[in-house]
Amino acid sequence: MNAFELANDGLKCIPSLWFPDGNIIIQADATCYRLYQGILAQQSAYFGRILAPGEAEKLPVVDGCRLVRLEDGVQDVTPFLKALFDSSFFEAPGTPTTLTLISHVLRLSLKYEVPFLTRRCLSHFDSAYPTTLAGWRKRERIRTIPPVDNTPFAVLLLSLELPIPWILPAIYYCLCTHPLMKTLNGVTWEGQQLDLIWPQIKTCVAGRSKLIHTQFRYAVQFVSEGDVAEEEGRCETPHFCRGIRKHALDLIVDWETMGYFDLVDENSQMFKGLCAECRKGFLGFFARTTKEMWDKLPGLFGLPAWKELEEMRIRTISRS
Repeated sequence: MNAFELANDGLKCIPSLWFPDGNIIIQADATCYRLYQGILAQQSAYFGRILAPGEAEKLPVVDGCRLVRLEDGVQDVTPFLKALFDSSFFEAPGTPTTLTLISHVLRLSLKYEVPFLTRRCLSHFDSAYPTTLAGWRKRERIRTIPPVDNTPFAVLLLSLELPIPWILPAIYYCLCTHPLMKTLNGVTWEGQQLDLIWPQIKTCVAGRSKLIHTQFRYAVQFVSEGDVAEEEGRCETPHFCRGIRKHALDLIVDWETMGYFDLVDENSQMFKGLCAECRKGFLGFFARTTKEMWDKLPGLFGLPAWKELEEMRIRTISRS
């Protein structure tokens, strides 16, 4: 069977996934792929079962090849099979990818039980939506999912159909770095209108309120601790340090979104103006409070604690 014969039957093939010496034909919608059943059976537990002796004989034969018809759409099947048969198409973290590609591959790697692809997808999510504060602090350097505007909204909607609850605290935090109206009214992402469902909106709004209150409380506490250092004579430049503390408070009070985790990185020049004693005290305070906020993050959105979420992640990976 060739492309001409397929066309006569109202079908088409994907040239990069049509091997003339292949011995199995996969069909999705009106698209066909001629592949190698040994590779499919080795990498996928699902295909291993249906291609096992005694089972494979039940499949129809076309042009000397077993035929397997899939119920999945070609938009998922093509990238999934490319990832399976072309190692350069969907590489491990270290190489950038896209959320769209991850969603196609993860959806079918879970369904057809392809462990190495599932682990690869989850590793890409980990690079952008980590379960540790240390991971968050380096995410901008190592993330492989590009920071396309409004991507967290797309990931949150994707989480409705995929078992990846451990990324939700970081996702909800990311949503809180956006204006509230995006959560309420929806966003545009890669040309699509995305609207959160009501339970997601309710969860985000409730958690956002708690986070912003905590962010404001930390800012007031930072100013108070600095004032104590000044009163005790430990501050070397009281006038300058007092001005920086006030500016930091005004900055955070004016925020209508979350930004506490990145406060120091995004305002490093301002905090360098503190005297050595005040800077040391501030950095210690910031380290303590960011850890406290991170530890509480899942609970603010009604999610299990980090330890339980991490155990879910490990179990999912170990089963893959």
